Amino acid sequence: MRPPRRDDAITIPVAPLRRLLTIVVVLVVLGGLAIFALAQRDSIRAAFGGAEASYIDNTTYQSVVLTTNQVYFGKLRIDGDVYVLTEVYSLATSGDPNSGNVQVIKRGGEVNGPTDPLVIPARSVLFFENMRNDAPVMNAIRQIRSGNIPPAAQPTAQPTATPARTATPSASR
Repeated sequence: MRPPRRDDAITIPVAPLRRLLTIVVVLVVLGGLAIFALAQRDSIRAAFGGAEASYIDNTTYQSVVLTTNQVYFGKLRIDGDVYVLTEVYSLATSGDPNSGNVQVIKRGGEVNGPTDPLVIPARSVLFFENMRNDAPVMNAIRQIRSGNIPPAAQPTAQPTATPARTATPSASR
């Protein structure tokens, strides 16, 4: 058997292979960066001042309306995909809700004794608004903070009424 000759060998040019390998590596790196950016989009948006955060007036309080129609008042900060509310107040009705007898209460006197901050998932927020300094809610908050609200008007933690038991179906089949 004769030894193989150089003319019989298949030659593959190295330059196109290098170019192809470089393109594949660049595409993999760009794909990885795109996946990372997509996964961290809320953090990235918050770091660069997301659109919502630019509307917050840090000199006043904000009202935050949730998708459950609950309303909270306080100092708002948006941290990625959560809304962080500090110095939190809410509305409480006494007696008949249709009477219009509504008062502002400081959060913390509830049965579960919550503490600041109130962290709200962004998907639960319907909208938020900056509050005017002359708004009735702001006047009530200033009175509570200065201690001018009489103790009788302070909220007390009272257990809510338990719902009536519903009828259970009988096993008469």
